[in-house]
Amino acid sequence: MAKANDPPPEPVPIRPIQLIGQDSFKAAFIGLFGTRALEFLKGMSKSPKGMRIMGGLQEMRKNPPDAYRNGVMLGLLGCIEGTAANMRNKEDSWNWFFAGATAGGIIEIRHGLGPAFKSAMLIGVCGAMAAEFLLPKKVNSPPQQSHR
Repeated sequence: MAKANDPPPEPVPIRPIQLIGQDSFKAAFIGLFGTRALEFLKGMSKSPKGMRIMGGLQEMRKNPPDAYRNGVMLGLLGCIEGTAANMRNKEDSWNWFFAGATAGGIIEIRHGLGPAFKSAMLIGVCGAMAAEFLLPKKVNSPPQQSHR
């Protein structure tokens, strides 16, 4: 039971909607233009000397739906991850798992339930592994005691 002089517990910080939107926009931007840059480099490497820039531009024009799909996927992933963090009041790798599985299923549902389920599981597991092992851990500092 809490004593009268105990400080109230600190609330869990909740991400505002604006931050979720900003994160989603940044992720979509990275997905769209990162894919385009990789396609340009792939086209340059396949082209003969003297035609590298033209080959890169042709490769970029050849597959625009891939870039848009990656942009939508990362934008949706960021939006769902922020929403999951707000709903659960936690920041951990499970948010990335839920977000990856949901976004992967939504993107692939047009091909049927089987491919949607496979994509959801693959992207969810990969997202959780990336969040667990590649993202920096948040270190909880010990509570500061006030000196009176």
